[in-house]
Amino acid sequence: MNGGDGMIIFYEYLINEALRIVDLKGTVDDIKAGNDLKEINRIISCLEVNINISLYVQKNIKEGIALNRRLREEYPEIQNMCDVINNMSPNRNENIKSVNASISDELKEILRTDQFGIMTGVLIKHNVVSDIKEFVQEIT
Repeated sequence: MNGGDGMIIFYEYLINEALRIVDLKGTVDDIKAGNDLKEINRIISCLEVNINISLYVQKNIKEGIALNRRLREEYPEIQNMCDVINNMSPNRNENIKSVNASISDELKEILRTDQFGIMTGVLIKHNVVSDIKEFVQEIT
């Protein structure tokens, strides 16, 4: 995941644990999180495949923006994760975007952030971690 000009690396074993938990579908929240993670992956895949087909890209961008808005409302842990990571980051200029980044690329990055926020919530709810900082391996 990109954070401003740097990269944020999450512990792979915790990513796998979050995915394992949602696959078990133990709670209604786990089922919802699993479905939302699948929807994020679907939209990211569509954005990657439909690079040159502007009508599809516009449709997928609209879907991605709507999904991001819904997720940010339903998962406060996404914003909490962003706030914690911004405070941990050696380069705190999160709002700096590459001039060359397309709307599609920026949306994919936003949706990836949403993914990690959802995973953070799953890990915290299941007492695998107590704080986002335990999920972050490195910020460069």
